[in-house]
This record gives sequence, structure tokens and C-alpha cells, in this order.
Amino acid sequence: MQAISHLARIAEGSLLRQSNLFEIFEVDFMLDDNLNLWFIKVNENPKYYAQNSVSEGKLFEMLNDAFEIQYKLYRSRMKRVLTLIEDMYIDQEGAEKPQLDFWRKQYQIESMNGFEPEFEMESFGSWMPILDRTQTGSDAYLGIIDDECIF
Repeated sequence: MQAISHLARIAEGSLLRQSNLFEIFEVDFMLDDNLNLWFIKVNENPKYYAQNSVSEGKLFEMLNDAFEIQYKLYRSRMKRVLTLIEDMYIDQEGAEKPQLDFWRKQYQIESMNGFEPEFEMESFGSWMPILDRTQTGSDAYLGIIDDECIF
């Protein structure tokens, strides 16, 4: 998990940050005779095919989890944005001049990715979170990467 977290940290600047997208990467590692882990490569567009019934089940689980994550992020965002619209409507009733700059900033905050409690992922199927940009420092890497590695 540390190796994957470091790869995510290194590549973070080149990843798309659009919250309506997701990417699936295939990461190849090798273990040597001394159980040292060696990074081989990352495939940005892995081929989605099953070689046998076991890999078919894993492929289905991975794609199902990817869609589940995206769906719950959308539901969470829509809940926050609809609440914001209600608040904005109440605030603007009887106001002479709309506070557009304030509401634009609020929208930017509320439309960011993040799970609302009722839409949290209940279990980790084929995935495990390694990066949470709502946190800072080593907390952003869920304690997987030590503080001295983060600059």
C-alpha cells in the first residue's frame, strides 16, 4: 500500500481532477527472492477482459465498485448542492442585492468530491482508499505514508 500511495503522490499532478470522471489503473509489481517489492509499470488504459472465471468475477467486482463510488459521490454532491440552493433562496428573499461572490465560493466548496454520511462506502470490495484530498499531510494518505515523505 505504501508503494501504491507513493505512486499516487508522484503522479497526482498529472491526473485529471474533474469530479465527474474516474480512471482505473493497472499496476504491476514483482517480488524477488527476498520478498522485496519492485515496481514494474502502470497501465493507464488496462484491457478489461477475463482470462478465467476467477478473473471474470474480479473484473465485475472492480467495475461494479468503480460505478458504486461514482454514484455515491454524485448523490452526496447533489444533496449538498440542493441544500445550498435552498439556503441561497432563503437568503435572497427580500435581499436588495444578491451576494453572488459568496454563493459562488459556497458552490465551489459544496460541489467538491466527498461522501455524505448516508452515502459512505460501506465496505471495500476490490478497492481501498489511498488518498483523501479533504485531509492534509499524512492524513491525506490515510496514514499509509510517513510525515517525512510528504513535502
